[in-house]
Amino acid sequence: MRSATLFFVVLIQSTLFAQAQIPLKDDASNYAQNITAQQLKQHVYILASDSMEGRETGKDGQYKAAAYLIQQFKEMGLKPINKESKGNGYFQNLNIEKISWKSSYLIAGNDTLKLFKHFYAKGEAIIPQEIAITAVFAGYGIDTTNYNDYKSMQVSGKAVFILQGEPVVDNISLITGTTKRSSWSANWQKKAVLAYAKGAAAVFIVSPLKQDAFINGIKRLRETRNGFSLGLETEFGLEKAFFISEQQMLNILQADSARLVRWKSDRFAPKQLRANTPTIRLRVQAQIEKSETQNVLGVVEGTDLKNEYIFVSAHYDHLGKKNDSTIYYGADDDGSGTAALLTMAKAFMQAKNEGKGPRRSIVFTAFTGEEMGLLGSSYYAAHPVFPANQSVVDLNIDMIGRIDTLHRGDSNYVYLIGSNRLSKELHQVSEEVNAVHTNLSLDYTYNDPKDPNQLYYRSDHYNFAKLGIPVIFYFTGLHEDYHQVTDTPDKLLYNKTATITKLVFLTAWQLANQDHRIQVDVKQ
Repeated sequence: MRSATLFFVVLIQSTLFAQAQIPLKDDASNYAQNITAQQLKQHVYILASDSMEGRETGKDGQYKAAAYLIQQFKEMGLKPINKESKGNGYFQNLNIEKISWKSSYLIAGNDTLKLFKHFYAKGEAIIPQEIAITAVFAGYGIDTTNYNDYKSMQVSGKAVFILQGEPVVDNISLITGTTKRSSWSANWQKKAVLAYAKGAAAVFIVSPLKQDAFINGIKRLRETRNGFSLGLETEFGLEKAFFISEQQMLNILQADSARLVRWKSDRFAPKQLRANTPTIRLRVQAQIEKSETQNVLGVVEGTDLKNEYIFVSAHYDHLGKKNDSTIYYGADDDGSGTAALLTMAKAFMQAKNEGKGPRRSIVFTAFTGEEMGLLGSSYYAAHPVFPANQSVVDLNIDMIGRIDTLHRGDSNYVYLIGSNRLSKELHQVSEEVNAVHTNLSLDYTYNDPKDPNQLYYRSDHYNFAKLGIPVIFYFTGLHEDYHQVTDTPDKLLYNKTATITKLVFLTAWQLANQDHRIQVDVKQ
């Protein structure tokens, strides 16, 4: 089959080459050759060593990993983000809270839902003594001049259930009046703050995931020791809310799915879903422990377009130790991505030192707290070091060192997630760079909005996407050692990791050097 389609493939690649002007042999491909399996292996073995103790956020191992990143950035000559810092100029410090959840439940009728088994919490959503409150549905939980879910509705002292997203009819947002989505669409924090301001006693954000996928997601949160939050005000206020599935909401409100469908089809008349106002009983007990952690950022400064920024990101934290002795090494998750970030930074700095540096600045960003709920990137999104309107793209790398069960015997692939969600041009550039340079099999299985895993929302790139910044998430899939003590450096395929790292490097090079900034033309 390959030989029969050879001419067609060459023709397509020639057309792509003409559109993107990506040469087969150029400075980019020459510097990409400096990214080697040996370099990656060296970094992974250090990051996933016993001395790093699993790199748990806010613990000694994470601080040691941050120190290693800073040492590498300094040796390479990356520019710090804060030259005036009395501490370390590569740090973006953030405070976090570790919340240890105690006996917590929601009782509705004859059903008892347990926290982090049937529903989950984010932030200081604490109700230490049992309360009995009325449950009400508030649609999308939005109140604007041209759309108001709270019209003729009192929520003071009640448990308010709010859908994620925003009202859309024929692809037109009822908030903006255009195909462009509003800031309400992806930010549950904004909705929660509004509901609490209106007097809500508790806020429940309703997940669009199917029941099975939602419960599986809670299991993952338990495995990653969810219970951390940012201990600071964000632009939306201090985040706190409970998360529950759509089916659970319908059960609590004694409504069926057909009623919700009718509500959506009838231009969002909330009264159709509020035929019943049942009482629920709720208690959520917790203990809070505060600590500090750091994002680590280093910059390869651009030339004539240096005030536009290309982000290359990975998270350097992992799960730490269990029972103070058993180490979760996190070689693939995300030692592989962090090693890729370091090798790309070195290659870009070599190019810059030889007079062939990027036109746009490249920000190499190692996030903390990803395993605890995307904390580092959430904080960055609320407190960006570089203006969001000058941030071009985020190329995020999380787990690129293994083969999953769907690709047994085939290492020449990578999953791409999000490349077409905000920019058709970004997707095209990515495809063209791969066709010309790396010839990987690009698998978009997890990019399907209907995919039950919903990986688009589960790594640090998503906090850039929420700001309208285009993203690509590079990933090679889950495997039997995911979040296990057996995720060790000896199991990574370093040649595979090197090829994927070259793809990210070459994509960043193209985006940093082309004359025009990629266009944002797709709305979430």
